[in-house]
Amino acid sequence: MKLLYWVFAAALIVVAVLFALSNRQTVEFGFWPLPYVAEVSVYAFGLGAFAIGFLCGGFFVWLRAITVRGRAKLALRRADRLQQEVNTLRERLDEAEKEAAQSTSVVALSAETPDTLPKVASAR
Repeated sequence: MKLLYWVFAAALIVVAVLFALSNRQTVEFGFWPLPYVAEVSVYAFGLGAFAIGFLCGGFFVWLRAITVRGRAKLALRRADRLQQEVNTLRERLDEAEKEAAQSTSVVALSAETPDTLPKVASAR
């Protein structure tokens, strides 16, 4: 992928250099309704317009990414909250299993046969 990037970048640079060498004439660039006129070479005007378009495109992509980053933050917060809930429920389950094991052992102790229990003299 990096090789493809560098091949594309090199081709773009070669095209820009050839464009600049082919268009060295100057043109008058006026700002209507202002009285100012600037003499700019054709290649500077063309490459400047390309650069401005590139920067504006990058700015609009950045603006679009703001909403994506916001959604990602919300999803991350929700995932953290759900993970905390899972951890809490696991702890509660472990406690319930321990209580169930303890109550099972108490029931097993109370289910012993009467002849294994010590004899208590009745007070009647």
